[in-house]
Amino acid sequence: MGQQLSDSSLEHCLELSPIASSSTGWTWASSWLIVHSNVLRIINDSPPTHSRVLNSTHLLNMFILNNSDHDLQVKNPITILSEKMEGEYFEFSHDNSGKQIIILKEGMIFDNVQHFKDILARYTIQEGIKLKKLKNDKARVTVVCNNEDCSWRLHACTYADCVTFKIKNTKGVQTCVRNLKSTGATAKWIAHEFKEEYKNNLEKSVGDLDSALRAKFGVHASSSKLFRARKIAMQIALGDHEKSYASMPKYTAALKESNSGAFVKLKCDGLDITNPNYNPKFERILISFEAQYQGYIKGCRPFIGVDGCFLKGTYKGELFRAVALDVNLGIFPIAIMMCEGENEDNWKAKFPGPKLRKLFWIAAKAYTFGDSKNAMEEIKATDLAAHKWLMETCGEEPSTWSRHGFDASVKVDHVTNNITESFNAFLGKIRQRPVISLLEWYRTKYVHPYWTTEAYLMTYSGMINVVPDESRWPENDQIPPLMPPTLKRKNRVFKQSRLQTKRRMEPNEPPKGHKRQIHITSKVHFQVGHNKRTCW
Repeated sequence: MGQQLSDSSLEHCLELSPIASSSTGWTWASSWLIVHSNVLRIINDSPPTHSRVLNSTHLLNMFILNNSDHDLQVKNPITILSEKMEGEYFEFSHDNSGKQIIILKEGMIFDNVQHFKDILARYTIQEGIKLKKLKNDKARVTVVCNNEDCSWRLHACTYADCVTFKIKNTKGVQTCVRNLKSTGATAKWIAHEFKEEYKNNLEKSVGDLDSALRAKFGVHASSSKLFRARKIAMQIALGDHEKSYASMPKYTAALKESNSGAFVKLKCDGLDITNPNYNPKFERILISFEAQYQGYIKGCRPFIGVDGCFLKGTYKGELFRAVALDVNLGIFPIAIMMCEGENEDNWKAKFPGPKLRKLFWIAAKAYTFGDSKNAMEEIKATDLAAHKWLMETCGEEPSTWSRHGFDASVKVDHVTNNITESFNAFLGKIRQRPVISLLEWYRTKYVHPYWTTEAYLMTYSGMINVVPDESRWPENDQIPPLMPPTLKRKNRVFKQSRLQTKRRMEPNEPPKGHKRQIHITSKVHFQVGHNKRTCW
């Protein structure tokens, strides 16, 4: 009695297992089953070059395992197994420099039609050619060169199993001039080729992608295609936005479980438990860990700056941060919130003009009550509505917005939101990440890796062993005892010692001109060397 094979049992008996005969009379004494690159094959007459590719589903339906002698026996005899397949399985070749290249030859075998099409697309990029598809379906693919003067042609089709693909014939030789704009370099293909680079560097621009594409493949792509490729590569590297939002309930539960004192609030547009088909939508989330708000209470200056920046992902939104100043005037994050938008009600939109803006900043930055009061009176005289709005929005108490009213014990005189703007630069381009990826970056980003304990330990993790005493040094059979290097002496010129009376001139210093000589002439007898006083 035989048993139906499972994936595990089939995998167990695949290593060079002979196919035994069955009661139906089908016998392949010289046939073998092997696994190559996770692909199941039947090898005829032992040489691996004669093979055909089969999937595990077909094999599971074709064979049973005999319980008595553990031989593979045919369950459903299929004539395609007796067909002897000539050809070699496709593998990448390498040029002299070790670069991976594609060589298409007649008789090459591929896993399926999609595998063949992917390799064919890479081949067009490698050769810089454009192809015209005469036939293109799941059973056959026939392509010719788009250049009418080129006679190159390739035809491939499936076997009787309708899975394996093989190049039946190729004609002609490629004689076309290389074309930089390859149709095979689609946005999806470019994204998959450079996805690892985006995992390591999210700030890689479209221009960098274009340069890398030209350098690696010699292909030029349009700006729109590069933008689409970059977007796909970012999605592959960072994850899907929709899946990230779907995982938000689990993520918030994990945060609360791992950080018992964390303040985590997730809000959606409503939750109807009675309706199983209702899918709530994300609105906002607020996160503040206990280490953050306790650190602010215990050690930071009593000053909080709040600001927001827009998100660059698919669904946009706003990212708000609350930051404080530690005792060293460093930025200390307290909380983070993601929501759908912000209140855009502001002074600049309601009361435009340089005069009111100047008066407002005078009132805000004034160090004395008199200067602030004079500025506010001038605002009131200029625009009563502006003065009323300022009092309602900022409050009549100046301790929250005017410098002269700040509590001296706070030791902070900031009247602008520059510290939160600095935090915007710290966020950089992570604002385009999916929501969970962004929040995890915020949770784990503490300081630069250079300042972490892990980096310090890795720096000094190596060991320099003790060298024994000279009496224990082993003999070196490879190198004999060495002589000292040749002593090089400079050519020295011995001069008579003398007292140096003037500065030595530099080698490149130009010589000075001769000093001009002045001759005195007497005005009495006009004799050289005489003067009026001594002339006689």
